[in-house]
Amino acid sequence: MLDMTKIQIGRYTAIASFILGSVIFLSYVISDNSQLLFIGYFFIIAVGIVNLFILLWLMCQTSEDQEIRKGLTRSKLLIVANIPIAIGYFFAVIYLLSYLRITFTNKTGEVITNIRIVGCDKKSINQLKPHEAVTKWIGINGDCSVYVKYIANGHENHEVAVGYASGLMGQRLKYDIGSNIEAIQ
Repeated sequence: MLDMTKIQIGRYTAIASFILGSVIFLSYVISDNSQLLFIGYFFIIAVGIVNLFILLWLMCQTSEDQEIRKGLTRSKLLIVANIPIAIGYFFAVIYLLSYLRITFTNKTGEVITNIRIVGCDKKSINQLKPHEAVTKWIGINGDCSVYVKYIANGHENHEVAVGYASGLMGQRLKYDIGSNIEAIQ
């Protein structure tokens, strides 16, 4: 096999692995589709095996020509450079799975104030006008639930926004305040 073809195989493998891995990762971040986590998991295993095979194959290749040796070395480095990128994507996914990203929308038809989000994490919103929405990142600390307490028309109301969450169950959610009212007397 020609030495330039060997170099191109290494480069194309590394670049294709990076691009496809990045597309899967960014698709998950944008869509929050948990099926992409499984696709990404199997992709990492399959691409890891292919990249390892190509890397070992390139390591066995030698050449008298110094330019060819440089090209082979660059191809090996490109493949190895994908390792910290994959580790970075892994930690980014773990971080995202550690938070509920809830968009709270006021569906009560009136201004609500003193909004307290309690349970997994404590957050607050001073005021929401009708149909106004705010997104809060709520850390998941063990097994927990998310409750919303707020004042509307001088009465304190209490709602369950998320009945159960546990570590690595982070996701993007929408919750309509006023959809599950339980007035506190």
